[in-house]
Amino acid sequence: SSKRKRCEEDDGSTDDGSSHGNDDSAMKNDEGQDVDDDESLCTVGVEHLASRETCNELVQKRLELINAVLDEQERQDGLNILDPEAIAFVSMRYSKWARERAKELGEEHFRCR
Repeated sequence: SSKRKRCEEDDGSTDDGSSHGNDDSAMKNDEGQDVDDDESLCTVGVEHLASRETCNELVQKRLELINAVLDEQERQDGLNILDPEAIAFVSMRYSKWARERAKELGEEHFRCR
């Protein structure tokens, strides 16, 4: 049995069933006005707020990365070995999406200037 707690996605609710206030039904601009036109919102720096689906996808990918690294560490512990390169490889494999996404966002930021 594992000594560590698996990382799990937060469903946005508190222990009492209420929400954290992450209602994405009405996005607001800096002036507090509703933003309902996708064309009017440049996503640089706030892309994770663009939709609950995008935010959930990012959280899920991060959790997959964390759990993959923890699994590799647990595997190594079971074999009584320490192989930092193997841990790094797992991390690089599961974070490739983040590097590709960062590149795309950088290119978008350049276009939005």
